[in-house]
Amino acid sequence: MKGLQSRDCFAVLFGMRQAAELHGRSNSPDCRRSFCRTAGEVDDMAEIAEKYCVKITLRVLADYFLAGGTEGVELESRRDVQLDGIQILTGNISQKPGTLYICQEGELPAPERRKAGAAFVVQGEREAAGPNPACSILWVRYDGPFLDFVNEIQAVWDRYGRLRERMMEIAAGDGSLEDVCELAMEHFQNPAFIHDEYFNILASKEVTEDSFHFDYNQSTDSFTESIELINLFRTDKNYKKTLQTVGGQIYSSEFSENDALYANLWDEGLYRGRIVVTQQESAVRAVQKGEICCFAELALEIMKRRNIRNDNERQRLREIFEEIAEGRQVEAADLQSSVQKLGWDISDSYIAGCIVAPDEEITRLSVKTICSDIERKISGILAFSCGGCIYFLLNLSISEAGLEDFRSKMSYIIREGLLKAGISTAFHHLTQCGEYFVQALGALEYGRHYRPTDWYHEFQTYLLPCWLREGTSRFGLDLMEAPAIRLLKKYDREHETELCPTLETFLNCERSCTLASQVLKIHRSTLLYRLKRITELTGLNLDDQDTRFYLNLSFYAEKYQL
Repeated sequence: MKGLQSRDCFAVLFGMRQAAELHGRSNSPDCRRSFCRTAGEVDDMAEIAEKYCVKITLRVLADYFLAGGTEGVELESRRDVQLDGIQILTGNISQKPGTLYICQEGELPAPERRKAGAAFVVQGEREAAGPNPACSILWVRYDGPFLDFVNEIQAVWDRYGRLRERMMEIAAGDGSLEDVCELAMEHFQNPAFIHDEYFNILASKEVTEDSFHFDYNQSTDSFTESIELINLFRTDKNYKKTLQTVGGQIYSSEFSENDALYANLWDEGLYRGRIVVTQQESAVRAVQKGEICCFAELALEIMKRRNIRNDNERQRLREIFEEIAEGRQVEAADLQSSVQKLGWDISDSYIAGCIVAPDEEITRLSVKTICSDIERKISGILAFSCGGCIYFLLNLSISEAGLEDFRSKMSYIIREGLLKAGISTAFHHLTQCGEYFVQALGALEYGRHYRPTDWYHEFQTYLLPCWLREGTSRFGLDLMEAPAIRLLKKYDREHETELCPTLETFLNCERSCTLASQVLKIHRSTLLYRLKRITELTGLNLDDQDTRFYLNLSFYAEKYQL
C-alpha cells in the first residue's frame, strides 16, 4: 500500500473488512446453501427483505447522532432514501444511487457533480449553497477524528445489517411471535409485547411479564391487558383514535408518564391486534415509527402463517351465539357439538345477560377487554359482542360461582366500567338462549324506567310490571312464567316427584296446610316436608305477597293457556 494516503489506506482496509466478513459468512453451511438459491428463491428473499426488514436511511443515522448528543446535525433531503451500500468518498469513486458516501467538509463534490439518488454523510458544517434536489446529504458537526466518525457510522450500519439478517431468518424460516417480540425489545431497547384483537397477549409474557400489568385469563390460558387500565383508557379520546390508525405511531397518555410506540396489525381491513413498545429504558423517537411497521408486518405474516387467531372452540361458540343474538336460526346439532367441546351440555341450566355503556359508545378495545375480564373473573361463562352490546351466558350447572357470587362479581365489573347490565331468569335448554337474550334486554329497559340509578337489573325484579303492561305478547308464557315453577317442573320430571302441583294446591288453599293436605290426599307431615323441599330448591319466600301473586299468576296463565 505504499504511496496511499491515510484516507485511501482506510478505504482499502474498509473494503477488505467487508470482504472478509462476507468470506467468513460464505464458509458457513447456511450461507453456502444461500449461494445455491434458484432465481425464484432469490426473488422471494428480495421480496421478504423489502417487506419485512427494517431499512437503514440517512434519517436513521441523523437520529443516532442526535440521540448521542451531537450538535449541528442537519439532514438535507427531499425523501428518505433507503441505503444499500456504504463507502468512503474518494475522487475516483463513481457515485451510485442508494450508496452512502462518507467524507469530510470541503471534500463533498460540487453540486453539479453529485449524482441523482446518491447519499452523503459529511463531517462538518452545512455548506452555504442551497439544497440539491437530486441527492441527500447529512451534515454532522462531529468533533472527533474522521476515522472515529466513520467507525461510528460503520457500527450503526453493522447493527442494522444484523437486524436485517435476523428479520429475514424469522420471515424465511419458522420464526415465532416470541422471536419478533424479543428482536423488537433488543432493537428499541424497551419492553415490547404483541396482542390480538381480543387483547390476549400473544408474545412477551415469558420475557417481559414483570414490565407490564397483565391479567391471566384461565378460560383461554392467556394473559390480557389489565381491565383497570382499559377502563381508564375508555375515557381517553386520544386512545380511541389509536384503534383506527395505520402505520407506526407514538401514543402519549394522560394516565402515564411514558410514551408508547405502536403499530396496528391490519389484515385486509380487519383489525388483528397490535405490537407495542413502551418507553421504559430509553425514549421512543419519531424515526422508530417507520421501523416498527416492519415488525408489525412480520408479526402479521407469522400470525397468518401459523393461523394464530381465535379459531378455537370458544370463538366458534361465540360466533354461533352472535348469530342467535341477531335473531338468526342455528341448528341445534351444531350448537350441541360446539358446547360439548367446552364441557357444556345443551340441557344445563343457564342465565343470559346483556351489558351496555349508557353514556358512551363501547369501542372495540372496551368490548374485547370487558369480555376477557368477565371470563377471567367468573367461571363457566362465555362473553361476546354483538350490535354494540356485550352478551354473555353463564352455565349454572358447571360454574363454581353461585348466583350470589355471580351477582357480586358482575356488579363489581359493571360499576368499575361505568356499565349497566340486564340479567335474564334461569332457563334449562340452550336452544332457548335467543329468547333469554331478549329478556335480558327487557331487564335493561325496565331497569332504566323504574331504577335508572342502578347498575344491575334482573328481569325477575320487573316480571310483574312487565306482565301487567304487556301480558305474554312480547316474551311469551315460557319466559314470563315464574322461574321457580320451571325449576320445580324440571325437578319433578327428573325425580318423579309432585312438588309443583303441591305448591299450586297450597297457594289455592290460601296456605292452609290442613285443607291442602286433604285436597292432595296426603298426610300433613308429608305436605310440610314437600314445602320445605320446595323452599330449599327455589329459595321462595311464600310469606311475601308479591311472590305469591306472581306464582298464582303463572299458574293461572298456564291453566288458561294465556
